[in-house]
Amino acid sequence: MNINGIDIEQTELIRHIVAKSVMLFEKLDRKSQWMQLEDKNSVDKYLDMWTKVLSSDDEPDRLSQFMEIADLSSSDTDFMLSPVAWSKTTSLPAWANTLSRVLNDLTETKTVAGCLEKDNPIPFEELLLPFVKDCQKRITGCLGENRLTQECHRQIQRKLLQLLSDYTANTLYLEFQVFKTHNSPLVGNYSCQLENIYHKIYQQFIKDFWSQRYQDFFAEYAMVGRILGTLTNLWYETISEFLARLNTDWKELETTFNDGNALGTVNKIFLSLSDRHCGGRSVIGLSFENGIKLVYKPRNLGMEAGLSQVLDWLNHQEELSHKMKVMKVLDKNSYGWVEFIESVECHNHADLKAFYYRIGILLGLGYILEATDLHYENIIAHGTDPVIIDCETLLQHRPNLQLTEQQHKTANLAAMELLSHSVVRSHLLPDLVAGKNNSNLYDMSGLGSFTEQKLTYEKPQWNNINTDTMQLKQESHQILPVFPNVPRCDGTPVGYEAYTQSILDGFNEIYQLILIHRDELLKGNSTLSVLKNQEVRFVFRNTMVYGLTHRYMHQPRFMGEGVAYSIVLEQLARGHLFMNDKSPANAILQAERKSMQELDIPYFTANVDNTALQFEGQEIVPDYFQAPSYLRMLELIREANEDDLSRQITIIKQSLFARLLTGHQNGDILLRPYTDSEFTPSLSEGDAIQQARQIASQIMQHSIQGVDGSITWIAPQYIQELQIYKVRLLSLHTYDGLTGIAIFFAALYKVTGETEYRDTCYKILQTVRQQFREQTTRQEALGEMGHGIALGYSGIPYAFSLISSLLDDLELQEQAVDAVMEIDEASLRTEQNLDVFTGVAGACLALLEVFRSTQKEVVLDKATMCGEILLQRYAANIQEWEDISARYKKPMSAFAYGTVGIQKAIERLGLVTDNPRFKEWQNQEDNQFKLAIATANPLKQTKQQSKPENLTCFMPGLFTGLAGCGYRLLHNNNLQSFSNIFLFE
Repeated sequence: MNINGIDIEQTELIRHIVAKSVMLFEKLDRKSQWMQLEDKNSVDKYLDMWTKVLSSDDEPDRLSQFMEIADLSSSDTDFMLSPVAWSKTTSLPAWANTLSRVLNDLTETKTVAGCLEKDNPIPFEELLLPFVKDCQKRITGCLGENRLTQECHRQIQRKLLQLLSDYTANTLYLEFQVFKTHNSPLVGNYSCQLENIYHKIYQQFIKDFWSQRYQDFFAEYAMVGRILGTLTNLWYETISEFLARLNTDWKELETTFNDGNALGTVNKIFLSLSDRHCGGRSVIGLSFENGIKLVYKPRNLGMEAGLSQVLDWLNHQEELSHKMKVMKVLDKNSYGWVEFIESVECHNHADLKAFYYRIGILLGLGYILEATDLHYENIIAHGTDPVIIDCETLLQHRPNLQLTEQQHKTANLAAMELLSHSVVRSHLLPDLVAGKNNSNLYDMSGLGSFTEQKLTYEKPQWNNINTDTMQLKQESHQILPVFPNVPRCDGTPVGYEAYTQSILDGFNEIYQLILIHRDELLKGNSTLSVLKNQEVRFVFRNTMVYGLTHRYMHQPRFMGEGVAYSIVLEQLARGHLFMNDKSPANAILQAERKSMQELDIPYFTANVDNTALQFEGQEIVPDYFQAPSYLRMLELIREANEDDLSRQITIIKQSLFARLLTGHQNGDILLRPYTDSEFTPSLSEGDAIQQARQIASQIMQHSIQGVDGSITWIAPQYIQELQIYKVRLLSLHTYDGLTGIAIFFAALYKVTGETEYRDTCYKILQTVRQQFREQTTRQEALGEMGHGIALGYSGIPYAFSLISSLLDDLELQEQAVDAVMEIDEASLRTEQNLDVFTGVAGACLALLEVFRSTQKEVVLDKATMCGEILLQRYAANIQEWEDISARYKKPMSAFAYGTVGIQKAIERLGLVTDNPRFKEWQNQEDNQFKLAIATANPLKQTKQQSKPENLTCFMPGLFTGLAGCGYRLLHNNNLQSFSNIFLFE
């Protein structure tokens, strides 16, 4: 064998691979094991790479920030980035010993060839079989081996083979591409569509790789050798540990899960049913000869066992009308076994009603038990029973928030805390989210994923595996998942829409039961005490981030050296650079780094009785959490009352309601219940004002007030870019947010003269102002919101202007002008939407209103700029205007999102400015821009969308709820005092 012209024995080869694959912080942690080799070019190259990895915007100081967090000196980084040689006196790591054994025994692999499947090949499986053989040799003879059939052992071998390929096939594919280039110039003419897929070149590649390239390959791609050795070792340790535990616990398994009767041999095994944690361990499913199915979990199952005991206690309470299924659990402290819960159909309407009643009970339990992540994968619809199958996210802690003293006093913070401490936190309630680039919507919640959803994602896809025309492409995939959490009847999934009252009744029942038994539950030896001192998982960041990072790291260009490989891993540090406290950031990053280097998904934990963040059983950040989650649960029970029950019921209704609305269908719908005159009975002025007062009182009953006096609300909010509703803190929009509600209270003060309504308006505006203190904040809001008058930034100065007139407040006029100044030509020209509600025409109308009240020429200039841009966009591309109607199903000529609104904006601008360009354009009879303006009320072309049947919820918005109803009452009976905000006339 020859490396760089020097003959090297295999032991030297292994040491070469070890030295080349060492990672950044491994060098520093075991500095004495390495001899630094001077190579300034290498240091400079990797220093530049590290800087770019840490900074998405190429800010050079990011590396300095990181070095401060990690307590690194410049000499440390020089050493970490330099090539090193391995000390001959130091023993090799375990993975290197495995790699050495494999390279010493590149003989026949027939003993494990049975794991290959002709019709289902694994990329480069022939080259990876020696590692499978090494693992199998060690497993043979392990305690408990004979408990599994040969088919199960074959599946164990095959899963390891797949795992090895997943991490290294990209690099082997590069080798194959190079081989094809040098050995078959004609291979590029092969068509992937040919029915006869060729194998000749691939087979020659495998043959040559075995005879000439196998060892040299690892010398070049040191990380491949390290990864294969690591995966093989971890797989052996995981499987041998599982087999030993299965053998030791056999009698207990028969007693716990089969009434003491024999289970028979394990004839089916389902591997890697979860992410890999703590040394490659993951969940395993088992099926025995007698039909019993179990699930093995390589972690403490104290929470599962505890929940079973709590459910058993509940089932013995006479107040609980619907008894809950109790899952069988065998907890062995560091691991355990649970009953396999199968998806079972409901038979009829009564079954479905019972199922959703129990969903309400689970929702209440999740609320009391501080649950998170009760998503679709953690709930199984077992007939009339929804069953939680993963309890590691019960009793979840809350991290300490790094907030200023002023932020602690605001209504926004109070609302955020209320929402984060509410039933929403469990993730059982519906929650639509958007895929990449808002391409598709999906719901992963435990309750909302009731429809067939197209989940689109991209991933590398192997085509024509192990053939001459083998290809790896990034392809878009769509799946239509059948979620086991959704009840089915006659094979059809049945959503909650017809059973919302059952959900509410179930929640109410469990809440009332908690109130009745509060004193008993708060005792030190209550049934809840089984949850004390339990360990729960804490998800520091979305596991998808770790998965994508792993995928990126294992590209061939990073597999040559450990330095490059581990620099890519350091991109995880980006999120830590902005943490004020450096010590926790460094501790968490070290834990993430260790797991990722061992090819795991990081797994953090916490004890429910303390506030420290843990990793691998050790405290790494003391006082990371606000309070012990067990004490928080007791506090929640202690403070439970009818007001809180009412608040949670409101949030449940809002969540269920928001999920059933698909947004503004056809792009032209306003959700405004009973605000048109045709729906409003004729009232005297006194009756109208009295009804408006009642509406104001109802709105205030749901308000959330900060210590500083500011006010906000939680309600379904329309998300324009997704065209869906989500329950959240109110936005600043006039459409359904704070500024619209402020307009209503100002109007009510104008009519009644009662100062409480004026004060309420100012408290709402206080929340608005808190988000607009700094110019940068206003600029960010403009970028995020767009320009529209109802669902955009311009609605804010518009609202300030209207309210200033209603309250005779000159300071608000100044603030309206101040807000207008952020609207500039550059932002208007990059605005994609032209309509009133979301785009340039809306900005035009808003600016005209501000000009009417302030008479500031600078404001009129900006309004004129809007008109010019509208005309220029029309002149440049008439098709763009016509496409406004084509974006959605017709009609799109209506005021809110269509061409009528744009025309009205230009028409108003022409009246105010007397500009002949606008008037001339407006009066052209042969204008190619056809407008439908047949009705006096353009908004009547805008369709009405009513709330889903059998479900009402609190919505305070000006266009979507109570504030709009109240303002319409006042407007209809006092036309002289109020602008018709619904028409912007």
